[in-house]
Amino acid sequence: MKLIKNLAVIVVAFLSVQLNAQVTMGFEPNSLPISNSCWAWGSMTGYYSASTIISGSLSARTIPLTSSLPTATWIKSPWLKPGSGNITFKVRLDGNSATSRSIRLRFIPYNALAAGTIKEGVAISDSFTYAFAAPVSGSGSNNIRNVSFTIPNSIANTNNVYKVMISFIGVGGTGRCIVDDVSIPGTYWANPSNSCLPLTLITDTDGDGVQDSDDAYPNDAIRAYDNFYPAKTNGTLMFEDLWPSVGDYDFNDLVLGYRYNTVTNSSNNIVEIKYEITPKAIGASLNNAFGFMLDGISDENIYSVEGLKNEAEWLSLNKNGTEADQKTATIIVFTSANSVLQNPGGSSGVNTDPKGIYVKPTTISFTVRFRDDEGKPVKSDVSTKDFTSENFNPFIVINQVRDQEIHLPTYSPSTKATEKTFGTSDDNSKEGNYYKSKNGMPWALNIPAEIPNTIEKVDFIKAYNYFSYWVESVGKEYADWYEDKEKYRNNDVLYIVK
Repeated sequence: MKLIKNLAVIVVAFLSVQLNAQVTMGFEPNSLPISNSCWAWGSMTGYYSASTIISGSLSARTIPLTSSLPTATWIKSPWLKPGSGNITFKVRLDGNSATSRSIRLRFIPYNALAAGTIKEGVAISDSFTYAFAAPVSGSGSNNIRNVSFTIPNSIANTNNVYKVMISFIGVGGTGRCIVDDVSIPGTYWANPSNSCLPLTLITDTDGDGVQDSDDAYPNDAIRAYDNFYPAKTNGTLMFEDLWPSVGDYDFNDLVLGYRYNTVTNSSNNIVEIKYEITPKAIGASLNNAFGFMLDGISDENIYSVEGLKNEAEWLSLNKNGTEADQKTATIIVFTSANSVLQNPGGSSGVNTDPKGIYVKPTTISFTVRFRDDEGKPVKSDVSTKDFTSENFNPFIVINQVRDQEIHLPTYSPSTKATEKTFGTSDDNSKEGNYYKSKNGMPWALNIPAEIPNTIEKVDFIKAYNYFSYWVESVGKEYADWYEDKEKYRNNDVLYIVK
């Protein structure tokens, strides 16, 4: 038996390489100079014995295990960016005197504000524990055992850097543990020439686990990321308000620009959604209201709706600002289109007649909050995986009559909409497939780009040449029908602001 050297807390010459996105530790001497390793251990020794060696010529051996604290005997990896998969290593027990033995694995995040020079944050994922099955002493206790810990999704592939800390726990007796062949999915990210700190120093001012360079709110621990939809420009909502009749089908009865920003925390749970709604044109004689549903979300998940001034005799609100008596969270943005986009001459039409006065739109900005001021969810977490742009269900209330709604094709109405109108006149709505005419045409459109509306009384099909092809093919042909490409538009019948 050959002891290399008994160490307390010191950087040692372990093998540390990146190979196929793996950071490995083989414990073999002379593989790398000490200055190029950045592995560390506490209360461990190098050990060689033909009867207990795991692989190669050297394995790591703990001192006698007599503590239940994870900070007593341990191994730490260098800083690395964890990948996905399992952290694996081999262990065996050494000694005939032990009551129980276990291994605890924890992840240590980088924290630029931490005291000292190594900048280690508070260890997380403390629940990863491997308990040695019997026997833990005597005959058979020194069998080689394979240990595996799965890297959690909250840490894997997040572009943040961590150390992996493997702690050895002992209760009763003085038996030891031997470990070898550690393999961690991820990318080696330590800089031996700079005190083994991360290659790119991470600053996380608010301590939310997201480095400042990636954090849209570096001084706010509750918020971390912005997620804009549409990503580059405003989208466009268009409504034809004579449903269930097709009407003149000019799609300019109410035209809105919109964009929203889903603000999430470091775990990609929604903190709030910031909306911008811009009424752009009114080609209707009816005074319509506008709102939207957050499909799949109960109003119990909403902390507050802030920034709206919406009043009408038919509108009743919950304390959080959502519409009352709805199964789905419903927000009424404005109750009167004529109030938010006023014609200076007093008539109802705005920005649909090229000969008329152009009215510059005013944007309505407001916020729907999912969490309180401390960042706690009202009911439960709502993740961006469960709530996407498809959950945005905009609609108009026709001429202040609350039970008359027009939604996007296939989208369901709110609980306040009457069912009596469905299937009358030109409407062919059926359960699960609402707001389509008998020939499949919609009464509302959601376009992920800014497009001009038609001038008054011009059929939308004549303005956008491939719109009908898109509808008839159920979206399979000319999905880009709204783009400004050659022969796609007839600009002489579009209201283009110059």
